[in-house]
Amino acid sequence: MRPAWSIIGFTTLAGLAQGFFLAVLALEVFAGGAWRSTDFASAVWFSLTLLGLGLAASVAHLGQPLRGWRAASQWRTSWLSREVIVLPALMAAVGLHALLLQYGLDVASPPVRASGLVAALLCLALWLCTGMIYAALRMIREWATVLTPWCFAAIGMASGTGLAAWWFSGTSAADATLARHSLAILAACACAATLVAAAIKGAWLRRCHLLRPRSTLQSALGIAHPQIRQLSMGMTGGGFNQREFLHRKAGAIGRWPALLMALGGAVTPLVAYAFAWQQALQAVVPAPTLLLALGLSSQLLAVLLERWLFFACVQHPQNLYYQRKS
Repeated sequence: MRPAWSIIGFTTLAGLAQGFFLAVLALEVFAGGAWRSTDFASAVWFSLTLLGLGLAASVAHLGQPLRGWRAASQWRTSWLSREVIVLPALMAAVGLHALLLQYGLDVASPPVRASGLVAALLCLALWLCTGMIYAALRMIREWATVLTPWCFAAIGMASGTGLAAWWFSGTSAADATLARHSLAILAACACAATLVAAAIKGAWLRRCHLLRPRSTLQSALGIAHPQIRQLSMGMTGGGFNQREFLHRKAGAIGRWPALLMALGGAVTPLVAYAFAWQQALQAVVPAPTLLLALGLSSQLLAVLLERWLFFACVQHPQNLYYQRKS
């Protein structure tokens, strides 16, 4: 299929924002005294900004953006409609959480905890909706697996945890000792989340590699002759089906993008986060901000590549006919 950069941007930014918010929320619960409430508020505002940018990218994908609100009308049967509903609700919950922290409420206060819990549940719901949009498409067998929503959640959690570690490594701490231990735990969690994301994505790719087409030109025509091949699709120019569902270079991509994705999304971040974890444990000054930035940058570039491959390398059944121009 032809990758739409608006959807690539939306899924990357939204997943990053969700993982970042959940990591910040975990810090509030387990290390609330390490930083001030306003420091947590700044991080939550940033996650809301990422969600807003993702929403703007998704709106850019619409042919008629002013009619985008109608996408929510089929919420009973459509995962896309459910996503359209959950995303603004998540932004509202995250915004409320940020406001409560900004105006000085303690991270352990009931209103802050309640708003954080609601936002966390909506984060999980948004990952489910986004993943099921593609997993529910039975005709595209690469997507039609329970691993698809898990991939979205695991990759978003890995990049978001790395972002949280980098963010708080450059934030002045109220309790230096607790902050140092919290950064070490965050870096370790970023390593663990990256390993989990790599394992789930690896299982997804392995499944795709083992898939075999259910239909061929022979089975479609009911003729068993092995030399049947298509010379023309019966039209002199391209059309919508060719533009949207057939990527010209999908068959020639090879293994290099997958290797780059593994190197940038797993190996480099793991090494960077592991060294950052070691430095945080040893109280190295300054904090391992540059190492965390290196791991995060590599991971985000790999996520963009992963999203592009996710769309470009699937085989739509209609491509059995729409293979080439006359």
